[in-house]
Amino acid sequence: MHVKAKYELRRARLDFCENQSESRVEFIISFRAEVYDELCNVVGGWRYVKENSCSRYYNPVHFEVGFNQEGELVDLHLCTDVPTRRIAVQAYPDICYTQDTKKLQGESSLNNIQLNLQGWQVVTINPFSWNSMYLSSSTARRQFLNQTFQTMAEREEPEPVVLQ
Repeated sequence: MHVKAKYELRRARLDFCENQSESRVEFIISFRAEVYDELCNVVGGWRYVKENSCSRYYNPVHFEVGFNQEGELVDLHLCTDVPTRRIAVQAYPDICYTQDTKKLQGESSLNNIQLNLQGWQVVTINPFSWNSMYLSSSTARRQFLNQTFQTMAEREEPEPVVLQ
């Protein structure tokens, strides 16, 4: 009887861990999908947003948006015009942040720094802020992204933007 109870406890733990990891993956997918949808709405369609691309030195870019010399959006799927200004919109899941201060940590933070050094303008979407009351509606999220892109268009030097 004692061995059977241990086995059942072990099986229950495994089931719990599997369920937790499945729900974590679903959260990450839904968070990125929300960011992608709002980003497409802001820039005018999916043609101006490239998902899961890489920088010249193979740093992962979650969402890429490009502008030409005149400040117009570049269709990244036709590749007829090479963007002179690239924006990386990074949507890291909550596990990439510290638990107490909610600051980006480790490889994710280093990736943003390396992208910035390569000339990318980096926008980091914090999942805690994205899901907060401040950005609870689709309209508020679009306004945030619009303001961010307008601010970036005015800047000469690439500088990271973090949603706090």
